[in-house]
Amino acid sequence: MLRIFFLFGVAGILTSTIYIALVFAATIRFRRRPKTTPAFTPPVSVLKPLHGAEPGLREFLEGFFQLDYPEYEILFCSRHETDQGLSIARDLSEKYPSVPVRIMTSGEPPWPNARCFSMNTMKSAARHDILVITDSDVRVEPEYLRAVVEPFRQDQTGLVTCVYRGVAVQGGFWGAARRPGHVRGDDFGRACGRNAGGHAIRPRPVHGRTEKLR
Repeated sequence: MLRIFFLFGVAGILTSTIYIALVFAATIRFRRRPKTTPAFTPPVSVLKPLHGAEPGLREFLEGFFQLDYPEYEILFCSRHETDQGLSIARDLSEKYPSVPVRIMTSGEPPWPNARCFSMNTMKSAARHDILVITDSDVRVEPEYLRAVVEPFRQDQTGLVTCVYRGVAVQGGFWGAARRPGHVRGDDFGRACGRNAGGHAIRPRPVHGRTEKLR
């Protein structure tokens, strides 16, 4: 019996070692890819559900006003008009008047998930076909939208998503340790933002209607 456990342990070590080696190889290959500026830039609606003023919210939201993208709008939605997050969004809208912004409220949600109800409220009001959805604590760099929208160049693409990269607030060992293998943004690893995350959706008609975000 001990021998069987020993063999399982050895097998686990070998497979884990192989996996780590593949991760490092993929990371090196990813970092060596030539970076280009995508030229495909259809208009985009960015949906930002808000609830309160969490630490760093102003910095996180301001990044979306500084995006290098020709035409996009930002929609903010919270339950109540007096939400502190909406107050920050209004201040930033005054600071960056060239960026189209709409401030919305959803009221108390009839759905179990308040965030999804806020997104559906914004989705109904969005002016553009491509919707980019990110949480309030996401930090992005100027090329974020160009990278996340690029896959929609292909008509068969309906959804683009990505993994999140956590950032240690106070730096230190873990803040540095995550750098060699992180994925920077959307398009399944295309470099587009620090701590970037979210989803881009191109809703498609289903039997003559457009599906709700639920």
